[in-house]
Parts: sequence; structure tokens; C-alpha cells
Amino acid sequence: MGRGGIYYFKRATVTYYQACLTLARKMVRVFALALDQPEDAFDGMSIFLGANGTINFYPPIRVSTENENGAEDSIGIGSHTDIQSFTLLYQDDVGGLNIINLDNEWIEATPVPGTFIVNIGDFLMRTTNDRWKSTVHRVNTNRSEKPRMSLPLFFGFNLSHRCAVLDSCIDSEHPAKYPPYVNMLMNKFFNKQTVESK
Repeated sequence: MGRGGIYYFKRATVTYYQACLTLARKMVRVFALALDQPEDAFDGMSIFLGANGTINFYPPIRVSTENENGAEDSIGIGSHTDIQSFTLLYQDDVGGLNIINLDNEWIEATPVPGTFIVNIGDFLMRTTNDRWKSTVHRVNTNRSEKPRMSLPLFFGFNLSHRCAVLDSCIDSEHPAKYPPYVNMLMNKFFNKQTVESK
């Protein structure tokens, strides 16, 4: 790539993720209104973010692989949820992302040009008292003739913020399922424990 290429790659990447952060901060205002909260309810939680972006590269796999049962192994990244509040995902036209729908069936998240996929994460599911579900997803092995790339931004609220189930997500039939938590993400990754207040 050379020095010049690295410089322009860095500049393009930083510009892209700065734009994603701007979009994500606007989206949390839409989320607040959808959850019957004031529009700025999440603004104070979105200053010193626990957010990060990655560039995922999936080279084409042309060699057929079989597992011990003789079945073709087609899973590139196994099923999981994202721990942060939500994920903004841009994917190219190759495809390969699968999600579980409300009928508990795997379906393909077919790429749509010029759009993002928005995955609800574990923290937002917890904050909404499971009203919004964290999206279970996986990535198939790339069997196409060209590489696949995806650009996720994992958006989390301030690591030091005390988060609790929203009052608008609690009623007599839906009591709070989760206690408030502080610094959960940082403790999970750095201290290997979860700090929760009573």
C-alpha cells in the first residue's frame, strides 16, 4: 500500500466512523421517543462513549470443508449477540449475514445498497426490560468468488454511567427484570466482573 496509501486509508476510515457516530447520536434520540422518553433522554449517556468500530474482511473460501459428521461447514462466525447498546453495520454486496427472526428461524440479511443494518445489543435490551430484543446473528463462510467486507460500529453509552431499566418499560405486568448497573462493559472486559448496584 505504501505510506501514501496508509495515510488516505486512515483518513477515509476515521471520516467514515466519525460520520457513523454522528448518525448513532441522532438515532438514540429516535430511540428515546420510540420508548416514550424525552428526546434528549440518552444525550447525557452519549458523551464519553464506549464505542468502537472494526473492519471485517472475509476472503473467499474455495476449498470445501466437512466436519466430523461429513456435513459441510458453512459457519464463518458462530451465533452471538452484540454486548453494546446497538450496532450500525454496513456490508457490501457479497452477503453472508444471518439473523434469527421472531419465529426463531435463521434468515439471510440480504444486503441493500446504501443502507445500514441496525442490531439491538444486550445493553439496550436490558435498558428496555426486554421490550427490544438483542439480535442473534452469525456470518456464513464466504463461498463467493470475491472477498466480503463489513464495517460495524458498536455504540455503547458512557462507561461510567449508571444505567437502569427505563420507567416507560415497567408496569404491573412487566416489572423490572434487571437491577441498575454501572460500568458494566469496562468491568466485563478489563476486570472480568460485572458491577451492579442494588
